[in-house]
Amino acid sequence: MMELLSPAGSREALIAAVQNGADAVYFGGSMFNARRFAANFDDHGLISAIDYCHERGVKVNITLNTLLLDKEISQALKYAEFLCRTGADAAIVQDMGLVSLIRKNIPELPLHASTQMGIHELNGAREAEKLGLEQVVLSREVPLGEIEYIHNNTPIALEAFAHGALCMSFSGACLLSSMAGERSGNRGTCAQPCRKRMGLDYMPGRDEYDLSLGDLCMIEHLAELKQAGVSCIKLEGRMKRAEYVAVVTRAYRDALDGADKAEISRHKKHMLDMFDRGGGSGGRCFLFALEDRTHCHGEENDADQAKEHRANTHQGNEQAAVFHFFLLPFNLDYSKAVAQFASAYALFARF
Repeated sequence: MMELLSPAGSREALIAAVQNGADAVYFGGSMFNARRFAANFDDHGLISAIDYCHERGVKVNITLNTLLLDKEISQALKYAEFLCRTGADAAIVQDMGLVSLIRKNIPELPLHASTQMGIHELNGAREAEKLGLEQVVLSREVPLGEIEYIHNNTPIALEAFAHGALCMSFSGACLLSSMAGERSGNRGTCAQPCRKRMGLDYMPGRDEYDLSLGDLCMIEHLAELKQAGVSCIKLEGRMKRAEYVAVVTRAYRDALDGADKAEISRHKKHMLDMFDRGGGSGGRCFLFALEDRTHCHGEENDADQAKEHRANTHQGNEQAAVFHFFLLPFNLDYSKAVAQFASAYALFARF
């Protein structure tokens, strides 16, 4: 059975996750985590949280997943040593330099590749395995067929997001918040400017949330994820309240435990009724690439087959196109930055 990994941005959310059937939880400590505006856990609280979970048979993954400055590397390594001493089951890491240092100095600390490493194909998964990582949190944009291909060609454990908010940029590697508000999403302080209401110049009169994707919801497709080789499903939500964590964790727990279609549909409706962000993409659940089962992989160096695979994937799955981040001039104020970003998005959305 797939492992259910739930978010715990606070002590209350942690308890909600454990009591509603999470197999594992993930949360951030006092530094180097990508949700600095969550309540998070100081050192004493982190030790207490780990003890609480382990007493109930629940694993704990600690996020160590921000971009690091050179001057922060030694401090991050010391913090990783602290996490190892506390008995954390794994650290979720983004920085490749930190991965190398941890493997050299703290080989007993299990490491998982953060989704912000951008691992979305076989070679990336293989490199992660070579570096000694035990599990990969795949990019949200990876089609189901590609997940299956990775699983069939590498032994590394695969983790995939199954529910929650989506960033408009590839694997959350967005620069809009940094450029518009000098708050880096890659350093844990995203201001979420993409959630603002805005219209597009080429569609007069339109006033929608065109950069804000609807939430991901895979509760009706867990069997496909399992068949593709996913060993752990992850629920997004470290910034969410305990009530959200409780309801979503319980819904996915029941689905994994064999709830029938009617019960799963009721869970889905309940989640949307209670926690739809409004605006967004019309409150829609966004499903990435479940229809893409194209397999054109040949030998790793066969450029023609790789090209054919990419072409077929694009043709059969236009709605799952990935928009990489755009660089904006530093002198733009917030409103102009958002407007320019929207214009760039509109241009690419036409293809």
